[in-house]
This record gives sequence, C-alpha cells and structure tokens, in this order.
Amino acid sequence: MIHKYEWIGFIAAIAGVLSYYSLVYHNYVLQNTASLSFIWLIVTLLLQILWFIFGMANKIRPTILAAPLVAIGATYLIYLKLKLDTDIL
Repeated sequence: MIHKYEWIGFIAAIAGVLSYYSLVYHNYVLQNTASLSFIWLIVTLLLQILWFIFGMANKIRPTILAAPLVAIGATYLIYLKLKLDTDIL
C-alpha cells in the first residue's frame, strides 16, 4: 500500500543516507576514525537494525530502504575503526 505522503519519506531517506555516506567517504579517504566513538558506531548499527525491523513490521518503505544502507555504512566504519585503532584486524 502506498501512503499518501510516502514520497516525503523517500526524499528524507535518500537525503539521510547521502548525508551519512559523506561521513563514511570522509573517513575512507582520510583513513582516520579518531573522531568516531566505537560505542556510537555500535549504537548506530543496532539502531538501524531496529529501524529496519520496525519498517518491515509496519511496511514503511522509506525506512526499509534507508536502514540497511546506513547499517552497511556503520559496519564499514566499525571495520575501519578496528583496523586503524586496534591490532584485531
């Protein structure tokens, strides 16, 4: 079912994802994650998983689109933080 103002959600989802990926790209280019808290990254990933579940349960397509994309970016930033700041990777 298409909701009356769903297009607003899609615009917000796309803008939010692009905004988040500018942070991902910035950290990729600089190879520096010192300004990112590991706890913030984990919380961001968990929140995106919850948003995705919520979107699926309520059939909110903009949330279903945006949450996994942000989660992928958060996962990459966690990987990059572990790679640069620890000896784990």
